[in-house]
Amino acid sequence: MRDVRRYYGLVFLNQIILTSREGEVANRLIDIYFSLFRALVNAGDVESRMLSALLTGVNRAYPFASVPEDVYEEHVNTLFRIVHVSTFKTAVQALLLILHVVSSRQVRLHCAAQARARRQRARSLTA
Repeated sequence: MRDVRRYYGLVFLNQIILTSREGEVANRLIDIYFSLFRALVNAGDVESRMLSALLTGVNRAYPFASVPEDVYEEHVNTLFRIVHVSTFKTAVQALLLILHVVSSRQVRLHCAAQARARRQRARSLTA
């Protein structure tokens, strides 16, 4: 019975509509999802509906959260493992989360490279 309540609690949480103004709420939801994610993976329960609900919640909150990358990187190997052992729906959700993480990293790297190029151009103009 406890798992049923937890599952419906997760379904409720992952249906919360977030906006860009609610970054703190998204950060807190990500913390909740990943703490439950760790518990599920440690229990070996990677084929459950609860895992699917967790991944849905993370994918919905991710665009609004400002959680450090290392929080996601801590779970990337587990996400890849889930892709191989879970249902198709759960595998797609795990891949979507991996895509979000990789895409945001590439955008940050691109912005950092552009900023560095601008600084170098500015130095060469002043020299």
